[in-house]
Amino acid sequence: MTIEEHYQKTLDYLYSFVDFSLTRSDRYTADQFNLSRMYDLVSRLDNPQAKYPIIHIAGTKGKGSVAAMCHSALVESGYRTGLYTSPHLHDYAERIQVNGVAIPHRDMVDSAHVASVEVTFDRPAASVGPCGEMVRRHLAESKPQRS
Repeated sequence: MTIEEHYQKTLDYLYSFVDFSLTRSDRYTADQFNLSRMYDLVSRLDNPQAKYPIIHIAGTKGKGSVAAMCHSALVESGYRTGLYTSPHLHDYAERIQVNGVAIPHRDMVDSAHVASVEVTFDRPAASVGPCGEMVRRHLAESKPQRS
């Protein structure tokens, strides 16, 4: 099987997960809201937010534009940056970038495979999920730092 065929199977796997942004849910009402799942996620990722500067952009409109502007300004200032955005414009892999370079299809296939195996065996990636595992693995060698 070619890398592009493996890549397509990886995308099929990723798209098999529920997109909660497209579902109506009363599951997390104001009185039930808590950050325990997020604390568990960052703990399983070895608390990356405590190791190097992170800009987390939240809101309802303009997140992609703000992220792109911050990314460009930091790269032009000599910083090495990781960027995760969603949705993608042309190719799923463009969601995960380091210094403007999208994760190679081979790396995405390898990372998703590791995550799926760990999910199968109930290892830490089970709560991180395949996208979290891909981001973690892609950024592991590219921690933001000044060049």
